Amino acid sequence: MSRVKKTIKNAKVTTFFFVITTAIGFFSRSIFLSRLGDEFIGLAATLQSFLNFLNLAELGIGSAMAFALYKSLFKKDFERLNELLALIGYLYKKIGTIVLLGGILLSLFFPMIFKDTSISLVVIYYMFYVYLFSTLLNYYYNYYLIVLQTDQKGYIPTAYLQISHITKISMQIAVVFLTNSFILFITIELITLTTYNILIHKKIKKEYPWIKFFNRGSKSLLAENKDILIKIKQMFVHRISGFILKSTDNIVIFSFVNLQSVTFINNYYIITSSASALLSNFVTGTGAAVGSLVAENDRIKIQKVFWELMSLQHYIGGLLFLSLYYGINPVIALWLGEKYIMAPHIVILILINVYIEKMRAPIINFINAYGIFHDVWAPLTEGVLNLLVSIVLAYYFGISGVLIGTLISVSLITLVWKPFFLYKNGFNKPVFLYWIGFFKLLLSFIISLIVCKFLISSFVTINNESWVLLLVSLIQVGFIIVIVYSSIMYLVNPGYRELSTRILKLIKSLFK
Repeated sequence: MSRVKKTIKNAKVTTFFFVITTAIGFFSRSIFLSRLGDEFIGLAATLQSFLNFLNLAELGIGSAMAFALYKSLFKKDFERLNELLALIGYLYKKIGTIVLLGGILLSLFFPMIFKDTSISLVVIYYMFYVYLFSTLLNYYYNYYLIVLQTDQKGYIPTAYLQISHITKISMQIAVVFLTNSFILFITIELITLTTYNILIHKKIKKEYPWIKFFNRGSKSLLAENKDILIKIKQMFVHRISGFILKSTDNIVIFSFVNLQSVTFINNYYIITSSASALLSNFVTGTGAAVGSLVAENDRIKIQKVFWELMSLQHYIGGLLFLSLYYGINPVIALWLGEKYIMAPHIVILILINVYIEKMRAPIINFINAYGIFHDVWAPLTEGVLNLLVSIVLAYYFGISGVLIGTLISVSLITLVWKPFFLYKNGFNKPVFLYWIGFFKLLLSFIISLIVCKFLISSFVTINNESWVLLLVSLIQVGFIIVIVYSSIMYLVNPGYRELSTRILKLIKSLFK
């Protein structure tokens, strides 16, 4: 199956489950908040952030190993693949033990960390250890998932995981209505996660009969793969930065504000991540596709695909910003109630960070595909700057301070340094070529923002008195945004024009 076909299949499966899980997720969120309380939902998000901290021990092995797996899969070198999987297993088992011990040590401080929380420590400990157990399953049992992701078959674990998720949420809704029990609610999480891991493991066995499961690795493999170990060490630093950017916000907000505020901002994150997932379904699996493309080493084709992906991700980021700018607060008000609406400046900061997250994706994908991770100072600077600025500004400005900290650090490193690093060490081209294309994309967004704001304020009234009226309003808004933004992107950006032509040809071939 070709890269394009695999990407399309990934998108189809992801979109199908997205529609179902989003509907269930929005319905269940309002139920869980009303029946279990803001504090309990905020606690779950905070404990997940703690676990993300423990997962720093993973050292970025998955990303570093994927670079080696791309080439072996491309060549169908099964002997080398089994050797790499044995190395992954050896390292993951060691790391799993570190995560387990770290989790036990961290949990000893829970009475102090959660001293002002009304939720029982028994519930807190039980929830934490269920989450910890599910994490350890990936280290000890299901690290073979990396083969599916590298081989652009992410649709397989997606299907299994989403079916498990739908089952879990349905059972939890029933438990909440029948018993309102925290313990049963968490137990369902344990049962469904364990079942998922068993079933996906069997599927991997069937999909890749050449894999030697539980092939024991040894220290000798470390000595034979020193180049990979160097990349793993480099990726460790990048992992620290990624954790600080994505996982410390909840911890900082919990520390400087309260658990309820964690719940409030996560309500917005649910909507932004759901909308992002819907639009990003069209680029599902492109990370692995880029890895395969780079392995072929066709420089002209690489540049062509890079700018197609850049234009696509900027387009997705722009659509998310523009549509959510008008729709997110009305949806929150109708979905959960007026009390959950956050200040306009906080919403704008959230949306700016969403836009930046999209525009940086192609840069990161190509850096990972080339396996160039030696700029270890950059993620350290990004992470430390984000944490320090977030803590200082959170003290004075609360949630908005945390978001500004993320915006400053990401803008300096991801938007300024990373393109230079990729062009110098990957593409071997002058970086001014990047900035010419980047500013064309940014200009397209700014012009679209101004035009859309004028048209929507002139011709559309957002009505959230009911879901039907809100849907009609948002369809009108979406129609204006798509027409304006698509037209301007097409006129200004060659990469977007090439991508549009490719998509039209693909659609025609599907109909034929």
